[in-house]
Amino acid sequence: MALCSYCLEVEKVLDIDIQRLLKALDQQKGRELSDQEQRYLCLSLLGNEPMDIARLDYYDMCSYGVRKDNPDLTTAELEIAVQEELKKKASQNIRPLLSKTINSYVKNLMGVTEMPSWSNVMYFLKQNGYTMIDLAGKSKKEIKIILGAKPSDKAIVELLQILKLNNPNISVVFEIKGDEQND
Repeated sequence: MALCSYCLEVEKVLDIDIQRLLKALDQQKGRELSDQEQRYLCLSLLGNEPMDIARLDYYDMCSYGVRKDNPDLTTAELEIAVQEELKKKASQNIRPLLSKTINSYVKNLMGVTEMPSWSNVMYFLKQNGYTMIDLAGKSKKEIKIILGAKPSDKAIVELLQILKLNNPNISVVFEIKGDEQND
């Protein structure tokens, strides 16, 4: 299975075995996840909100449509027109689609009825063996971060990106205090 760039980023930044996760979610769905579902899963794991995902999803489509309808626009004018079109498209929101698809499969995998935050999903995945195996034989240094407050999922991913940028052989473990992991 060829992995998209977002899947590769999930593996690299979050140390999550995305192929194993995709197989488990394929079983929850009853067939293979679509490319769009895989992309939405990875973007969600990477801390993107539904509005961000919609913008990424619609950007190319909007750009093509605006350019086709207005071939004489300058690059700056094109970008402004695309951003305006994106506001309209993104306001349609993809939350219902996420709820019916990816969120549903993830909840079933986790055995919960309410969709937890994506940072709690990452915690679940780490606790249940969805981590990358160090095939190079290098031992990873472990950094433990105890989450007392509730940082945004995006903030957690940004922290991981910074930590792993110059330290690819570290493994970051998040521990959630108290009952917060069940939110």
